[in-house]
Amino acid sequence: MSDVSRLISQQWASLSPEEKTPYVELAKVKKAEFEASRPALAPKSSQRLPSGFKRAIDVSTGCICYIHGPSRTMYWERPSAATKVPFVPRKAKNGYNVFAARAKSREPKKTLAEVAELWKCIDAAEKAECERLAAQDRVRYETEMLEGKLSVP
Repeated sequence: MSDVSRLISQQWASLSPEEKTPYVELAKVKKAEFEASRPALAPKSSQRLPSGFKRAIDVSTGCICYIHGPSRTMYWERPSAATKVPFVPRKAKNGYNVFAARAKSREPKKTLAEVAELWKCIDAAEKAECERLAAQDRVRYETEMLEGKLSVP
């Protein structure tokens, strides 16, 4: 890799300023596109919020959201370890996850590859039971999500 970098560097150095111009212009255009595609930076949680903004927390992801009242513009920020995130519900399990949890509780030494092989071999009745339990877990998850969709502290 270093040989390739060295060759490219030598070729770039040998170009005249007129030959470099299209590449420099292209880099400026690409940088402007990148800057435009990034969301605006939100204020740090330790900073005071600008006027017109409300702070909210999306409980499904734990992300902090700043909402500007009149324009409804939203800015997102990932929480730091120091940020206290409210209760976030556990994700819903699918049928395989229910089966894997059962299999691991019965035989903790089983690897996930072995559990996957067991999943392929189980009968339809046991698979249906796992899917039924997964459907109940989905209902639990959706209920918990509706209880606190977007909480404003």
